[in-house]
Amino acid sequence: MKKAKHYTIGLAILAIVFAVTRYIVVANAKPNQLTILQAQSMNMSAMKAPIGAIPVALATAQTGTFQSSVTYTGTVVPYNDEYIYPRVVGQLLDVAVYPGDVVHTGEVLAHLDTVELSSKLNTARQNALMAVHDYEIAKQQVSLATDQQSLAHAKLQAALSQVADRTSTVASAKSALSQAKANLRAVEAELPGAEAGINSANADLAYWRAEIAREKSLLKHGAVSQQSYDREHAAYVASESKVTQAEAKETAVTADIQSAQQQVTQAGDQLRGSESRLASAQADAKAAKADVQASNANFAISLHNVIHKQLGVKMAKSQQKTAAIIQGYTTILAETNGRVTERLASPGTLVSPGMPILRIAEMGRVRLQANVAELDASRIKVGAPVVAYTMKNPGQLIHAHVTSIFPAASPEARTVVVEALVDNPGGRLLPGDYVVMRITTGSTRNLLSVPTRALMQFDSRWAVWTAEKSSAQSGGSAMPSMNMPGMDMSSSHPSSTQMATGSASGTLVAHMVYVEVGRSNADRTEILGGLHAGDQVVIAGKQNCQEGAVLFPTQWGASGPQKLPPPPSMGNMPGMGNMPGMKTPSAAPAKPMPPSNNSMPGKKMSVPSHKSSMPEMKMPSSPPASNHKNSDGSSMPGMPGM
Repeated sequence: MKKAKHYTIGLAILAIVFAVTRYIVVANAKPNQLTILQAQSMNMSAMKAPIGAIPVALATAQTGTFQSSVTYTGTVVPYNDEYIYPRVVGQLLDVAVYPGDVVHTGEVLAHLDTVELSSKLNTARQNALMAVHDYEIAKQQVSLATDQQSLAHAKLQAALSQVADRTSTVASAKSALSQAKANLRAVEAELPGAEAGINSANADLAYWRAEIAREKSLLKHGAVSQQSYDREHAAYVASESKVTQAEAKETAVTADIQSAQQQVTQAGDQLRGSESRLASAQADAKAAKADVQASNANFAISLHNVIHKQLGVKMAKSQQKTAAIIQGYTTILAETNGRVTERLASPGTLVSPGMPILRIAEMGRVRLQANVAELDASRIKVGAPVVAYTMKNPGQLIHAHVTSIFPAASPEARTVVVEALVDNPGGRLLPGDYVVMRITTGSTRNLLSVPTRALMQFDSRWAVWTAEKSSAQSGGSAMPSMNMPGMDMSSSHPSSTQMATGSASGTLVAHMVYVEVGRSNADRTEILGGLHAGDQVVIAGKQNCQEGAVLFPTQWGASGPQKLPPPPSMGNMPGMGNMPGMKTPSAAPAKPMPPSNNSMPGKKMSVPSHKSSMPEMKMPSSPPASNHKNSDGSSMPGMPGM
């Protein structure tokens, strides 16, 4: 009984305390203030971030000139990497340089032993002197042969001249003989005519003799007149004269024939004499030709000998020069400017050709080389801009141009070496340095692009958050009615229950848009579909975005937003309409909130650190068109500003 009494007293005390506490809470509660139970009965899972509570940085999708690029890791290669080899066998006496030393062209690097090579050089000098002596003797022989050749040629010219003269004489004699024979034939041709004339004259004379005898008989008998007889006698005398003339002509023709025969005989004698003298001159010319041939042969032999001796001199001097050069190889000189990177042999070592003793890298200029995929290499041209940096100094950008694209692909990696030659003042770049290279692949006008950092991957697709104007009307409420038992929020303090919604025209809300991307560079990415010029996209703060959430545009710094939105009031908290006994003011009908991403079917969700519901989004670590990996599979560091 005592225990039951104590239990009853305890219950009474608790009831009194509860009543007093409730009175105090109710009496001092602010209008529309929720109790703990009322607050716990609210559907908090449907609540979004309050309006103005998501600060973001925005950028505009723009159309303009777009330069696409690809980013690869590469290596610094010396402009000229040279191993220093000895060219002769010898003992290394000293090495004048050490790794890290700067050397210049012509600077002495090391010395080799010279005893054996000096002896060979002296022998070569003596051989050169002997060769010069033999050459001088050969030149004198050539001079003597030249004189003999000149004399033989002079004799030949004289003999040939005499042959020419006598040939001309023979020709004249032949012409005179021909003329004499022609005259003889002409005179002999007159003899038959003369003989015919004599015969005709004798026949005529015989006629007239008979006729004149008959006329004399007739004259004696008086048969003819004296006048007729005289006429006949005159004809008789004329015939006798003709006979005399014909005989004289025959005698003259005979004399002419004899004279012409004598001329033919004389011309023949002259011709035979001229031919005899011509034969003698021809024999002399033949002998002179033989002398010329002999002198020519002697000159050729002498000339060949002098050429041989001259070649001997050249060979001996070349051997002497070679010996001197080889001896000079004992002093090892730097052939280019550079810096010693390795010392591979020490003094006292017996070295030979092919055995390196030093390594020198030319550092005034260096080559930046990257292994580029074949598809990307096909879009790179010589002269394309290159921006690079090293991991040891990523803030110092190196601006260059593509100077070479190797005309062969690696059969293992299927990559092509792309090279940019850059100056290296002060040797800031060292051989083997890791370098990141951003290579421009092309420039195109009037392309739509957005900042690369606005892109994210959602369901294996590229997407962006856009900032769009809200369709809610001014003065409306963004939350449904909230009814809680024993509470009526529709009458008291309407200014507190109807809180600012920020849904007036001009309010920006988040909307996810899937996009199709094209080429990219470190700063911007080409948009092939999904956006239009002038669309605003979220570039910072997008990890807090949800579909339909109100955005607060602000400037974004390295540590986050430079300005935060003002704190919201209770009236803007969605999801409170399910609380029994609570009603919102009836000044404007409540507009349902857009569904949370929590209810999107088929979406993989995760809860970020701020406890709000948001789809799991994968941010690109580099431009989507050139997301390259290192050889070990790790992600490459992005370029500054990516």
